[in-house]
Amino acid sequence: MTKSAELLSNSSSENLIFDSFVKAHPESLGNETIKITTHLITDNRNDSYSLIISGSSELWNVKIEHNSGAAFRAALNHLGKLSVNELTAGNHSHEASFAIRGVIEGFYGKPWSHKQRIKGISYFADVNMNHFMLAPKDDPWQRFDWRVPFTDDFLDQVKELNEHAVAHGIDMSVSLSPGLTVVYSDPNDANAIMVRYKQLHAIGIRHFGLLVDDIPWELQDENDIKKFRNIADAHAYYANTLHSELKKVGTDLRLTVCPLVYRGRGSEPYIVELGNALNSDIDLMWTGRQICSEYLDTVDAIAFRDFTSKKPFYWDNYPVNDVEMIDELHVGPLTGRQSDLGSHSAGLLANPMDRFELSLIAIGTIGDYLWDSKSYDSEKSWHSTMATLVVDKEDRDAISRVFRCSFGSCLAQAQAPEFAEMLDEAKYAWRTKSKIRESKFW
Repeated sequence: MTKSAELLSNSSSENLIFDSFVKAHPESLGNETIKITTHLITDNRNDSYSLIISGSSELWNVKIEHNSGAAFRAALNHLGKLSVNELTAGNHSHEASFAIRGVIEGFYGKPWSHKQRIKGISYFADVNMNHFMLAPKDDPWQRFDWRVPFTDDFLDQVKELNEHAVAHGIDMSVSLSPGLTVVYSDPNDANAIMVRYKQLHAIGIRHFGLLVDDIPWELQDENDIKKFRNIADAHAYYANTLHSELKKVGTDLRLTVCPLVYRGRGSEPYIVELGNALNSDIDLMWTGRQICSEYLDTVDAIAFRDFTSKKPFYWDNYPVNDVEMIDELHVGPLTGRQSDLGSHSAGLLANPMDRFELSLIAIGTIGDYLWDSKSYDSEKSWHSTMATLVVDKEDRDAISRVFRCSFGSCLAQAQAPEFAEMLDEAKYAWRTKSKIRESKFW
């Protein structure tokens, strides 16, 4: 019998995800003869699955119970790793730590190319993520030309991205940022956004973003000044209007808002008023105490919920290195995020660098954290991610030595952790006038 994996399923979405996985990773399931059956479970948990393996090396029978396309893809990732090593009978179950896990292309600078986004979506699925939000700050369609309907060429590209995402168990969203020129009280400016949202809906997008960050702090238009108490009132009115219109298009559609005040304690007057005025179904983004937060903890998440009536949907500004950070290379692992944060947040999207390939290093560790926060080990995750991205060990060891001298960021004050430890040992020996101890560095 030829060794191969076969999926026995009547679900078109399962077959699509399975075919995409096998095409991307032909070596993962090719070492065994595997018959896979599936069972879709309807529940309210985060993405979860059970792998039930029986049989022997002659023929393995695998039953995958899952509650979503992303969970099914994660189960295949798990099965692939087991198959590459050695399959044994047993049960393997897991539930994701975060409901929404992914990447937001939301940096300033040159946007990723279409080819990079395609590759990125495949990689996000490999690390058990389930979301990609398209929101490139410096692309004119997103922030400046929002009153003009999308071109056919743009829609064709987004359609291809979304189809690729669906085939990998990834939910894709597209955001618009009208805040620089919008008149919140003008129905025409709500209609202009809806024209674009409806165009996106027609090609399969079901999750939409409204970003009103990085704009003037006060209302600009005279009609808005007359109609609204303040800018928080205007933002709530505008977002709720768009949300109501989206629900007329489809009851399953989702809206996420990035506010003007997106960092702090969650007790700031603007965010408190906005959060409590927004429709309960609208997600509200937050970066933590800082724009680029060194840590995100559950105490702050709970406080945010108490103040705003919403769980924070984290826009995590790591590994992004735009604006004042352009001289930094953010290739270290994700650190400083508490292990139970997922239970107190709506989700987390990481904002990457414009340097696509290098961003994949941190993203790999972020995927590990978002999937299994309680077991996350930043150092172990970094090394396993590097092993995935740089297969040749000699090359990997060489480039790792370079990268591990480039860890400085909002998350890691030590630019070079091993070198810093070596200096500490030498400093101790000098101060105590003692012999330098045995070290892993020499």
